[in-house]
Amino acid sequence: MHTGDQPGKAVPSHPAGLDLAKATTPELVKTLAHPNVWHRRMAQRVLGGRADAASQRPALLAMLKKGGNEDAMLAALWTLFSTGLVDDEILDEASDSENAAVRHWAARFTGERNQLTDAAVKRLKRLAADDSPVVHSGVATALRQFTSGSLTVNTPSRHDPAVSAPTITEVLGTLLEHTHATTDRDFPFLLWTAIEPATMYDPNITEEWFVQNGERFLPLSGQLAYKTVRRFLDEGKPWLLDKSLELLEALPESSGLLVPVLDGLLEGQRGRALVPGKPTDVLLARLLKNPNKDVVARAQQLGTLWGDATALKASLARIADVDAAEGDRLAAIKSARASKGEDTRRTLLGVVDGKSNDAIKVEAVRALGEVGADDTGAALLAGWAGQTPAVRRAVAELAASRSQWRRPLFAAIEKGDVKSGELPPTVVRGLLTAKSDPERERAVKLFGRFKASGADKLKLIAEKRRVVVAGPVDLAAGREVARKTCLVCHKFHGEGAEVGPDLTGVGRSSLDALLHNVVNPNEIIGQGYENVVVETKDDRTIAGRMVENNDSRVRLALSGPAEEIVAKSNVKSLTVTENSVMPEGLEQMPDADFRNLIWYILAPPQDGKPLTEERRREFIGGSGEGAGLSAPSDQESASLWAPEWRLDCPVFEGAPSRLPELAGRRDILMTHPYSEKLPAALERKIKIGTGRTTLRFSVASHEKGDWQLRVKVDDAVVHESLVSGTAPRWRDVGVDLSKFAGREVTLRLENVANDWAYEFAYWNGLRIEGTDVANR
Repeated sequence: MHTGDQPGKAVPSHPAGLDLAKATTPELVKTLAHPNVWHRRMAQRVLGGRADAASQRPALLAMLKKGGNEDAMLAALWTLFSTGLVDDEILDEASDSENAAVRHWAARFTGERNQLTDAAVKRLKRLAADDSPVVHSGVATALRQFTSGSLTVNTPSRHDPAVSAPTITEVLGTLLEHTHATTDRDFPFLLWTAIEPATMYDPNITEEWFVQNGERFLPLSGQLAYKTVRRFLDEGKPWLLDKSLELLEALPESSGLLVPVLDGLLEGQRGRALVPGKPTDVLLARLLKNPNKDVVARAQQLGTLWGDATALKASLARIADVDAAEGDRLAAIKSARASKGEDTRRTLLGVVDGKSNDAIKVEAVRALGEVGADDTGAALLAGWAGQTPAVRRAVAELAASRSQWRRPLFAAIEKGDVKSGELPPTVVRGLLTAKSDPERERAVKLFGRFKASGADKLKLIAEKRRVVVAGPVDLAAGREVARKTCLVCHKFHGEGAEVGPDLTGVGRSSLDALLHNVVNPNEIIGQGYENVVVETKDDRTIAGRMVENNDSRVRLALSGPAEEIVAKSNVKSLTVTENSVMPEGLEQMPDADFRNLIWYILAPPQDGKPLTEERRREFIGGSGEGAGLSAPSDQESASLWAPEWRLDCPVFEGAPSRLPELAGRRDILMTHPYSEKLPAALERKIKIGTGRTTLRFSVASHEKGDWQLRVKVDDAVVHESLVSGTAPRWRDVGVDLSKFAGREVTLRLENVANDWAYEFAYWNGLRIEGTDVANR
């Protein structure tokens, strides 16, 4: 930044010798007419703090009347207001100004004073009849200040609606007479914010106004009618739907309000289980005979929508019915999740808090991820203590998926309501590798450092998982193995050492979490449990967990348990390694010992809960039909196959799994549908950029079966094909997404059953090619 022809020369904050704080009050008033905006604004600011500012009222009023230019007149008016000198005389003078901007601020300051006097109403009516759109916007803003205590958020008004409503309606009528055909795109919104708080005061009065005045003020009144009906239906109360229908019934056949009111009804009911409380056959029949084809088309949609609302109501009842068949309830949840309405959300939250089995609850949690709402994460986390490990995993995955849900998740962990060790590894990894620096730093404080497991480790974890879930379990033998291996470093139900964290409440929420901690202890290293190596000046090397480090000594906790104290004067070097103090290699013990150890840590008798088949399923993941233990899936590795995508797949005969190779392709995901009606799927939200964007992947089927591939964008099918075992084994698929440019969409790749025989799907090379593709 520089002035004139002197680049690099320092520019002072104000001209040399200028100090407006030292100027007299009359001099400051004259400065309000200065051509430089900095001078005007600084003079106005200084005047606001002058005790003798009231003495300059005549001079300021004269400048307002004859300022010579808009800037000076506005500066005078703003100064009069900021110094508390504005009264009805000044505002009336401003409202008679030849300058539209000054008249605009006469209306604005009338609203700012918020005094609903005869003088104020008379002034606003006069300004409402103005020819300038600028002035109209000022009147609309003033009306908003009379109907709500805030410009941006609906808060109680200072005025009793019974008293203020007739007066405001009077001004509104004058304003609409002069603005109903406006081309200003912002004005309808400003006017709606002014009247919206009053629409719910008495819906009968609101309906009556549109019937009596709507035709006079088209097309603007049509936009207001649309928004009013939407506002009625947002309340979710059937009687307000009936009130909207009364408005529709009262309008004549030729009314220009019919289409906007119908549009409001259609939009306001989408995703809601709202149905009219009285017969609508006569009304629909009349609308279907209307000569306006737009009215007819919307009447047809309305009839269909009421049918859909009835169906949604039935689906929600089925979801909530604990006596209904599991398959029927799962199907109902799948169909209702697309509605994304408050009725659906409330029902699903009730299911999660209720007595349904894990399969139902987990599917309800996943559906809530689609339904949304900012407080869904907090609502689910509130019931954390009473949920099984399987449901907790689903809740944690949901809570980690959006920033507004991660905040209550972090808070719950920090308060201790959710133990960090209860979270699945995939969630912890996601939090520790978040793109947001503050979130990542917060996660590191809670969980420690993260180092991703390589392919070899993931394969080993999958192999040991199969060992654990197949074969008999001896918890007494597991306790003996634990004493010799784990409890030399860890405490567990009061027994053992304190080198590592207490296993009673950490790291054993699920089989996957425990296997990751055991097989790869260096994946997530908790704060304070890093391996510290101390080299002494007398050539010793000591490694352990550092529990004390001060000016006089360093103290390390070692396995055994044991401890080593080194005088600070004898420390040659101290290194915090990237490894945990826990050694690797526990998985090398005999399979029976490893299985017994893992199950003892997961479900020790000290917990007071017997290791039933149901509890085994809770720890393994999955329940209900198809969650057999004989062919365990590799859910952990499968969920990492495409981390940006959410895997929606049941535990079924080894699915979901991540395979190292199949038919010449490497790194394969295997899925299987839930049932003949419910597909497995991969799902992801993205924002499509403006360039060419293509979804690409390859698919194959089991040698003995086939399946239907279905690709959806926001529930609309954009690709469908049969995937069979005929040559070529692998089918390359490309779906052009360019027509969705600029939109945030949900992509869903479905593995749909065909004839319910070997319906396994194999996926490879899933990617999105294009520019400006943003993850949700």
